[in-house]
Amino acid sequence: MDVSGNHDRENQNVVMFKRHNALNQQWDIVYLDSLEAQIKDGEWWAEFGVYCAKEFSIVSKMPSQRYLDVRGDNAIINQRSGQKTQKWMFDCQTRTIVNVATKKSLNFSNNQVDVRATTSEWTQLFRYKGEMVVNVKGKVMQVDANKDREGQNVGVAKRMGTRNQKWTFVYTDQEDPMKKKTEEEFGFHFGRPFYIVS
Repeated sequence: MDVSGNHDRENQNVVMFKRHNALNQQWDIVYLDSLEAQIKDGEWWAEFGVYCAKEFSIVSKMPSQRYLDVRGDNAIINQRSGQKTQKWMFDCQTRTIVNVATKKSLNFSNNQVDVRATTSEWTQLFRYKGEMVVNVKGKVMQVDANKDREGQNVGVAKRMGTRNQKWTFVYTDQEDPMKKKTEEEFGFHFGRPFYIVS
């Protein structure tokens, strides 16, 4: 048995082919009684460092703490807008991080991060580990060129541990740390109407 074309992605055909012992011909037998219990929506999946199917934002640890956003299909950072392009969910079936607005999975190509139709190929498989978003092949998501500015592109590179490679996952049902910081810093409360009185 051979995974056709040696492509590791969802719905790839399996064919009979001459033996060559490559990875696409290597298989494991997994007995049903040894399978781990299926992770359910809302449950923590330690292997990936996320909750399944819980909405979250991905916030850069750079000084302005901008949010991972999508413009077209490109991943960029922007100030918090509350738009669905800044919301993400981990899909436990596909094991990908999916953008709520586009329904496409976080992906990288040519060291640039974007969103694409979900295939579950290795370019779409990320874990949140030690404040970093790490691809299964070890590439780390980062703010490109270490520039903390609106619309800055997001890419991947080898792990350096620098601030532009560090992120916080803020779940929608948790208190937003940026909101608290801004309220303390400027003395205004989000979402509360007010008058300015002399």
